Amino acid sequence: MSKNNTILEWINTQEKQMLTELKSWVNHNTYSENTQGLISFAKILEKRVKRLGGTLKTHQLSSIKTIDSNGSKKEIYTGPILHIVKRPKAKTKILLSIHYDTVFPKESSFQHVKKINATTFQGPGIIDAKGGLQILLTAVEAFEKSKNKENVGWEIILSPDEEIGSPKSAAFLTKRAKHCDYGLVFEPNLPDGAFVSERMGSANLKVIAKGKAAHVGRAFKSGENAILALTDFIQAYRDINKGSESIINFGVIKGGTASNVVPDFATLDINIRDKKKVTMIRQLKLIQTIISALNKKKPAKLSLFEKSIRVPKPFTPKTKKLFNDFKKISDECGFEFKTKPTGGVCDGNILNDAGLPTIDTLGAMGSGIHTSKESLIASSLTQKTMLCYLFLESQTTKH
Repeated sequence: MSKNNTILEWINTQEKQMLTELKSWVNHNTYSENTQGLISFAKILEKRVKRLGGTLKTHQLSSIKTIDSNGSKKEIYTGPILHIVKRPKAKTKILLSIHYDTVFPKESSFQHVKKINATTFQGPGIIDAKGGLQILLTAVEAFEKSKNKENVGWEIILSPDEEIGSPKSAAFLTKRAKHCDYGLVFEPNLPDGAFVSERMGSANLKVIAKGKAAHVGRAFKSGENAILALTDFIQAYRDINKGSESIINFGVIKGGTASNVVPDFATLDINIRDKKKVTMIRQLKLIQTIISALNKKKPAKLSLFEKSIRVPKPFTPKTKKLFNDFKKISDECGFEFKTKPTGGVCDGNILNDAGLPTIDTLGAMGSGIHTSKESLIASSLTQKTMLCYLFLESQTTKH
């Protein structure tokens, strides 16, 4: 595999075009709950992916049902999944995936790209994950120029809900993973440039307490305090869970209307992180057990709402082999390739749980994700495109 080929030369000429298009994408708000922004951006992507050929299908997702801090039922409508397939009967099939939703609402002051210096740009979602989206599409476009392309089939999944836990796209990702040999996900590298080897699992949960309101001065004893019901739950959970290696964060409590009114409603947001799937599932069962026990003894009643659950992504032997393939290519190109575990989650967790060996930090390099300092190292666009193109090319001879 010669590194001095015309396709690599073509990739080298693309940085300016990639950056220009990426800036326009970043300036287009695609917050996970910005339905119209997601739909209009999906239309832009539909035009873009036509350059790749393949069969494009859009899948509009059903609404995401959730509960707000006031206990009101809420429906979130996202954009569609874009699914592009080419050469599905090839012996080797690669699944390439990334999300196009971001974490910054329309009301946020962080809406547009800002040039920091000649090599660094800031913007909402510039590396998480629109930079990765740009790399994915350009790498596949490069591969489609290869004379050996017929030996490898691919499918691309662009999803609209990863930043809120992939509640609707997870099932589609799981289904398609079973049709492929490897998964490539285009999340950004860690800030030091490392590729993520293994990931903890993450469960986002909401415990809901319903009590009975009463005026503190006139009828205090007739009230049933919903906030105290949550503190009872927290204490019981901590007492039972002492010594556990799981990470449990009681992140947000909301409830009550005034200091002279017994609160009749309160919510608790919990995040659980775990390295092992079995212990993570055990934690979820433990929460249900505690809630059931407290409901038998306490007048205020508790219930559990599961917002999103993504199980851990261990560094399996098959995944290690995939990483070794990428390291070999990186070494040949003179690119640094180091790995680290992380507590963060992404759709790589979902694909791995479906049995697909996956590397999930093939996106742009930079820092500051989910903050107003999110920044891109511009040169990483072509570097990561080369890496991914060369991996696809390497698969054409494995027959």
